[in-house]
Amino acid sequence: MLKLAMSVASPGARRQPVLIALLVLAGSAPNLARAALTTYADESSWMGALAATGRIGFDDLLDGSPVQAQYADAVFIGFNGGVPLAAAETSPHSAANVLAVDDLPLGGAGGVSIAFAGARQGAGFWYMDSQFAGNWATVYGSANQILGSFELSYPHATEWQFVGFVASGFEIARIDVSMGPADRVTLDDVQFSAAVPEPASWLLGLGGSLLLCAWRRRAAAFDEQL
Repeated sequence: MLKLAMSVASPGARRQPVLIALLVLAGSAPNLARAALTTYADESSWMGALAATGRIGFDDLLDGSPVQAQYADAVFIGFNGGVPLAAAETSPHSAANVLAVDDLPLGGAGGVSIAFAGARQGAGFWYMDSQFAGNWATVYGSANQILGSFELSYPHATEWQFVGFVASGFEIARIDVSMGPADRVTLDDVQFSAAVPEPASWLLGLGGSLLLCAWRRRAAAFDEQL
Protein backbone atom coordinates (compact mmCIF):
# COMPACT_ATOMS: atom_id res chain seq x y z
CA MET A 1 0.00 0.00 0.00
CA LEU A 2 1.24 3.51 -0.83
CA LYS A 3 0.64 6.75 1.00
CA LEU A 4 1.33 10.23 -0.30
CA ALA A 5 2.42 12.98 2.05
CA MET A 6 1.15 16.30 0.70
CA SER A 7 1.53 19.96 1.55
CA VAL A 8 -1.21 22.55 1.13
CA ALA A 9 -0.18 26.08 0.18
CA SER A 10 -1.68 28.92 2.21
CA PRO A 11 -3.46 31.73 0.35
CA GLY A 12 -0.99 33.97 -1.45
CA ALA A 13 1.96 31.66 -0.85
CA ARG A 14 4.20 30.56 -3.69
CA ARG A 15 3.13 27.27 -5.21
CA GLN A 16 4.91 24.23 -3.83
CA PRO A 17 5.14 20.74 -5.33
CA VAL A 18 2.14 18.73 -4.26
CA LEU A 19 4.19 15.61 -3.70
CA ILE A 20 6.72 15.84 -0.87
CA ALA A 21 7.47 12.24 0.06
CA LEU A 22 6.59 8.68 -0.84
CA LEU A 23 6.21 6.30 2.11
CA VAL A 24 6.28 2.55 1.61
CA LEU A 25 4.45 0.21 3.96
CA ALA A 26 4.84 -3.55 4.31
CA GLY A 27 4.21 -5.68 1.22
CA SER A 28 5.17 -5.32 -2.41
CA ALA A 29 2.75 -4.38 -5.20
CA PRO A 30 3.20 -7.52 -7.37
CA ASN A 31 1.95 -9.81 -4.56
CA LEU A 32 -1.20 -7.98 -3.51
CA ALA A 33 -3.55 -10.23 -5.51
CA ARG A 34 -3.90 -13.98 -5.15
CA ALA A 35 -2.36 -15.74 -8.12
CA ALA A 36 -4.20 -18.11 -10.43
CA LEU A 37 -2.15 -21.02 -11.79
CA THR A 38 -2.12 -22.41 -15.33
CA THR A 39 -0.50 -25.78 -16.10
CA TYR A 40 1.22 -26.56 -19.41
CA ALA A 41 2.27 -29.93 -20.82
CA ASP A 42 3.94 -28.30 -23.84
CA GLU A 43 7.22 -26.44 -23.36
CA SER A 44 6.82 -24.05 -26.29
CA SER A 45 3.37 -22.93 -25.09
CA TRP A 46 4.71 -22.44 -21.56
CA MET A 47 7.66 -20.38 -22.82
CA GLY A 48 5.30 -18.35 -25.01
CA ALA A 49 3.39 -17.25 -21.90
CA LEU A 50 6.54 -15.73 -20.33
CA ALA A 51 8.88 -12.93 -21.32
CA ALA A 52 12.13 -14.86 -20.73
CA THR A 53 13.29 -17.97 -18.92
CA GLY A 54 16.42 -19.40 -17.33
CA ARG A 55 17.46 -23.05 -17.05
CA ILE A 56 19.39 -25.42 -14.77
CA GLY A 57 20.60 -28.58 -16.53
CA PHE A 58 22.98 -29.99 -13.87
CA ASP A 59 25.62 -30.63 -16.56
CA ASP A 60 28.30 -28.58 -14.79
CA LEU A 61 28.34 -30.99 -11.82
CA LEU A 62 30.20 -34.26 -11.43
CA ASP A 63 28.27 -37.51 -11.68
CA GLY A 64 27.05 -38.43 -8.20
CA SER A 65 27.42 -34.92 -6.75
CA PRO A 66 24.73 -33.83 -4.26
CA VAL A 67 22.63 -31.02 -5.71
CA GLN A 68 21.89 -28.39 -3.08
CA ALA A 69 22.75 -24.70 -3.31
CA GLN A 70 25.16 -24.62 -6.25
CA TYR A 71 22.89 -22.38 -8.32
CA ALA A 72 21.94 -18.76 -7.70
CA ASP A 73 18.32 -19.14 -8.86
CA ALA A 74 17.22 -22.23 -6.94
CA VAL A 75 18.06 -24.51 -4.01
CA PHE A 76 17.30 -28.24 -4.15
CA ILE A 77 16.25 -29.87 -0.88
CA GLY A 78 15.43 -33.55 -0.43
CA PHE A 79 12.56 -34.56 1.84
CA ASN A 80 11.31 -37.84 3.37
CA GLY A 81 14.65 -39.51 2.70
CA GLY A 82 15.19 -38.12 -0.79
CA VAL A 83 18.73 -37.09 -1.73
CA PRO A 84 18.98 -35.00 -4.95
CA LEU A 85 22.04 -35.98 -7.01
CA ALA A 86 23.50 -35.03 -10.37
CA ALA A 87 23.61 -38.28 -12.33
CA ALA A 88 25.01 -39.22 -15.73
CA GLU A 89 22.18 -40.61 -17.82
CA THR A 90 22.36 -42.66 -21.00
CA SER A 91 19.41 -40.73 -22.43
CA PRO A 92 19.24 -37.30 -20.73
CA HIS A 93 16.90 -34.63 -21.98
CA SER A 94 19.91 -32.42 -22.76
CA ALA A 95 23.70 -32.79 -22.47
CA ALA A 96 24.95 -35.39 -19.95
CA ASN A 97 23.44 -35.07 -16.46
CA VAL A 98 20.00 -35.27 -14.93
CA LEU A 99 18.65 -34.74 -11.42
CA ALA A 100 18.09 -38.07 -9.68
CA VAL A 101 16.54 -38.48 -6.23
CA ASP A 102 18.28 -41.29 -4.38
CA ASP A 103 17.83 -43.17 -1.08
CA LEU A 104 14.05 -42.99 -1.07
CA PRO A 105 12.57 -45.31 1.57
CA LEU A 106 10.25 -48.07 0.41
CA GLY A 107 6.65 -47.09 0.96
CA GLY A 108 7.59 -43.44 1.46
CA ALA A 109 6.65 -40.38 -0.54
CA GLY A 110 10.08 -38.79 -0.67
CA GLY A 111 11.21 -36.33 -3.25
CA VAL A 112 12.87 -33.00 -3.89
CA SER A 113 11.83 -29.43 -3.19
CA ILE A 114 12.89 -26.79 -5.73
CA ALA A 115 12.97 -23.51 -3.81
CA PHE A 116 13.48 -20.42 -5.96
CA ALA A 117 15.52 -17.38 -4.97
CA GLY A 118 12.72 -14.84 -5.27
CA ALA A 119 9.15 -15.55 -6.34
CA ARG A 120 8.65 -16.39 -10.02
CA GLN A 121 5.74 -16.07 -12.39
CA GLY A 122 6.63 -19.28 -14.22
CA ALA A 123 8.52 -22.51 -13.50
CA GLY A 124 8.68 -25.98 -15.01
CA PHE A 125 10.82 -29.04 -15.69
CA TRP A 126 11.22 -32.19 -17.78
CA TYR A 127 10.73 -35.59 -16.15
CA MET A 128 11.13 -39.27 -17.01
CA ASP A 129 10.62 -42.70 -15.34
CA SER A 130 7.11 -41.88 -14.15
CA GLN A 131 5.82 -45.43 -14.50
CA PHE A 132 2.98 -45.53 -11.97
CA ALA A 133 0.40 -43.28 -10.33
CA GLY A 134 1.28 -41.25 -7.27
CA ASN A 135 4.01 -38.88 -8.50
CA TRP A 136 3.05 -35.26 -7.91
CA ALA A 137 4.33 -31.74 -8.46
CA THR A 138 2.89 -29.31 -5.91
CA VAL A 139 3.37 -25.59 -6.42
CA TYR A 140 3.64 -23.28 -3.40
CA GLY A 141 3.29 -19.51 -3.20
CA SER A 142 5.23 -16.87 -1.33
CA ALA A 143 3.11 -17.35 1.81
CA ASN A 144 3.64 -21.15 1.72
CA GLN A 145 0.11 -21.61 0.35
CA ILE A 146 -0.61 -24.30 -2.24
CA LEU A 147 -1.26 -22.71 -5.64
CA GLY A 148 -1.94 -26.01 -7.37
CA SER A 149 -0.77 -29.57 -7.95
CA PHE A 150 -0.25 -31.84 -10.95
CA GLU A 151 0.07 -35.62 -11.11
CA LEU A 152 2.99 -36.51 -13.36
CA SER A 153 1.87 -38.29 -16.50
CA TYR A 154 2.35 -42.09 -16.60
CA PRO A 155 3.26 -44.69 -17.75
CA HIS A 156 6.31 -43.04 -19.32
CA ALA A 157 9.29 -45.13 -18.29
CA THR A 158 11.60 -43.99 -21.11
CA GLU A 159 9.94 -40.84 -22.49
CA TRP A 160 10.72 -37.31 -21.38
CA GLN A 161 7.62 -35.30 -20.47
CA PHE A 162 7.28 -31.60 -19.68
CA VAL A 163 5.21 -29.80 -17.08
CA GLY A 164 5.23 -26.02 -16.59
CA PHE A 165 3.27 -23.62 -14.43
CA VAL A 166 2.44 -19.94 -14.93
CA ALA A 167 0.91 -17.81 -12.18
CA SER A 168 -1.05 -14.62 -12.73
CA GLY A 169 1.58 -12.78 -10.68
CA PHE A 170 5.04 -13.34 -9.21
CA GLU A 171 3.85 -16.00 -6.78
CA ILE A 172 5.70 -19.28 -7.41
CA ALA A 173 8.15 -19.75 -4.53
CA ARG A 174 8.84 -23.48 -4.76
CA ILE A 175 7.79 -26.77 -6.34
CA ASP A 176 7.76 -30.03 -4.38
CA VAL A 177 8.15 -33.15 -6.54
CA SER A 178 7.00 -36.14 -4.49
CA MET A 179 7.39 -39.69 -5.73
CA GLY A 180 5.28 -42.75 -5.14
CA PRO A 181 6.72 -45.82 -3.38
CA ALA A 182 7.34 -47.71 -6.63
CA ASP A 183 8.93 -44.93 -8.69
CA ARG A 184 12.21 -43.01 -8.89
CA VAL A 185 11.35 -40.14 -11.20
CA THR A 186 14.23 -38.35 -12.93
CA LEU A 187 14.20 -34.58 -13.62
CA ASP A 188 16.14 -32.45 -16.10
CA ASP A 189 16.23 -28.87 -17.36
CA VAL A 190 14.49 -27.10 -14.50
CA GLN A 191 13.28 -23.80 -15.97
CA PHE A 192 11.96 -20.56 -14.54
CA SER A 193 11.11 -16.98 -15.37
CA ALA A 194 12.92 -13.96 -13.91
CA ALA A 195 12.46 -13.25 -10.21
CA VAL A 196 9.99 -10.65 -8.98
CA PRO A 197 11.56 -7.16 -9.14
CA GLU A 198 12.87 -6.04 -5.77
CA PRO A 199 10.50 -3.52 -4.12
CA ALA A 200 13.33 -1.01 -3.88
CA SER A 201 13.85 -1.17 -7.66
CA TRP A 202 10.32 -0.48 -8.80
CA LEU A 203 9.72 2.04 -6.02
CA LEU A 204 12.87 3.91 -6.95
CA GLY A 205 11.64 4.19 -10.52
CA LEU A 206 8.16 5.26 -9.40
CA GLY A 207 9.53 7.78 -6.93
CA GLY A 208 11.85 9.24 -9.55
CA SER A 209 8.99 9.68 -12.01
CA LEU A 210 6.81 11.41 -9.40
CA LEU A 211 9.59 13.75 -8.33
CA LEU A 212 10.32 14.61 -11.97
CA CYS A 213 6.64 15.40 -12.50
CA ALA A 214 6.62 17.62 -9.42
CA TRP A 215 9.76 19.44 -10.59
CA ARG A 216 8.20 20.10 -14.00
CA ARG A 217 5.06 21.52 -12.39
CA ARG A 218 7.14 23.80 -10.22
CA ALA A 219 9.20 24.94 -13.20
CA ALA A 220 6.02 25.67 -15.17
CA ALA A 221 4.58 27.67 -12.28
CA PHE A 222 7.81 29.69 -12.06
CA ASP A 223 7.70 30.46 -15.79
CA GLU A 224 4.14 31.74 -15.43
CA GLN A 225 5.30 34.24 -12.84
CA LEU A 226 7.94 35.73 -15.15
